[in-house]
Amino acid sequence: MWYNKDDREGGILVNIIFGGSFNPPTIAHMKIAEYLLDSFPKATLTFLPNGNRYHRKTLIDATHRIHMLQLMADRFPKRVRISDHEAVQETFLGTYHTLKQFERPYFVIGLDSLATIETWIEAEKLVRENDFLVIPRKGYTFESILEQSALLKENAFRFTLLNHFPVCDASSSAFRKTKNFDYLIPEIKQYIIDHQLY
Repeated sequence: MWYNKDDREGGILVNIIFGGSFNPPTIAHMKIAEYLLDSFPKATLTFLPNGNRYHRKTLIDATHRIHMLQLMADRFPKRVRISDHEAVQETFLGTYHTLKQFERPYFVIGLDSLATIETWIEAEKLVRENDFLVIPRKGYTFESILEQSALLKENAFRFTLLNHFPVCDASSSAFRKTKNFDYLIPEIKQYIIDHQLY
């Protein structure tokens, strides 16, 4: 069952979608999940890994990424789930269509992604019809991104900046560049070693 979003004080369960490549999931992803679950005590959080054919990116097979996310989700109570909604699609239809399937939950987005959101598939409908939780990223400010976009400025009320969240830049791409296992929880490190990934 999916729950419609409502304000945090209302006592109604909130549905939050945390999408991304998770290629692989890092400690930064886990810290974001912890922060969201603490900030929204009634929330259900869904990890939504991108499909293997996500724009021009080459990703490790979604089966592996889902298994690694499950290892991370096992650290949380039953408020975290994983969806293969995008992973099983032959062609990525766009985040707009994905969020419609999930009854338009809050969607987690980093400031770096927000800066490029107008290039996304059906960006105008996506921005006008959905609500977002925005994670800070180094080198970006919410205000400067809004100033450069009439669409975002007009719909600024749809974006909640989580400005008390500490910036986490130990991203998937940082791991892939450095192979620094300190970016990963031990269970995911072992999974990568066992399956000879990356």
